[in-house]
Amino acid sequence: MMLALVSAKSPGVTVTALSLLRAWCGGAAMLVEADLSGTSVLPGFLGGAVGAEGRGLVPGLAVAHSHGVLAEQFVEQTLPLFDSAAGARRLLPGLRSPGDAAAAAELWNPLGEFLKNFGAADAIVDMGRIGAPFDPRDDLLARADQVFLVTGSSLTDVWAARGTVASRATALSGLWSAVVVGPGRPYGAEEVASAVGLPLAGTIAWDPRSAGVLAHGGKDARSASGPLARSAAVLATRVHALAAGGRP
Repeated sequence: MMLALVSAKSPGVTVTALSLLRAWCGGAAMLVEADLSGTSVLPGFLGGAVGAEGRGLVPGLAVAHSHGVLAEQFVEQTLPLFDSAAGARRLLPGLRSPGDAAAAAELWNPLGEFLKNFGAADAIVDMGRIGAPFDPRDDLLARADQVFLVTGSSLTDVWAARGTVASRATALSGLWSAVVVGPGRPYGAEEVASAVGLPLAGTIAWDPRSAGVLAHGGKDARSASGPLARSAAVLATRVHALAAGGRP
């Protein structure tokens, strides 16, 4: 199973992706960073991740693909997350900087094909902001079983999300839905989804303290059971069901 999280403008995609990964209810899962702005998890949640040098999309997986061994080398390019038993939660680190995007240009299509058929774990792909109406990672996006547009509930967030949805109307194919971060700030989740033009998949609670731990690292025992974590558990169940019922 492969699902993609995207944004038109709003921040919060990586925190949402990490919270979903931690709460995932479908067995083994991995977070794939495919944001063109570069990795957020390595310098943030993992605090630099000593020993991660060379692993990830670039150069590791790009080199493997160039040698025709992407599938064989894939797991070696990942890192464990959340101290999960038997590596049940893993990370494929993204670009080290936006300047690495050119080196990954030929990787998006084969990566999508691989993740689509990877039976060892479900893939949660953090794509960050996507271009409208076109994006160089569209071949990767097209392989997703479900696409979740992450948006805040402010007017500026909704405005940007609505524009992205409108520009991609012919490619939505009923597989896109909205995830609203911080509903009620000021607009409700149903109102936001209706304005954007997508069905509502669910919400992520406004919980700056817990979000800060996922975004920047550190220890806070309450973050694993706070409002963000509780909302992510509900959303993970819904997202898994939607993705499982996506493409045949």
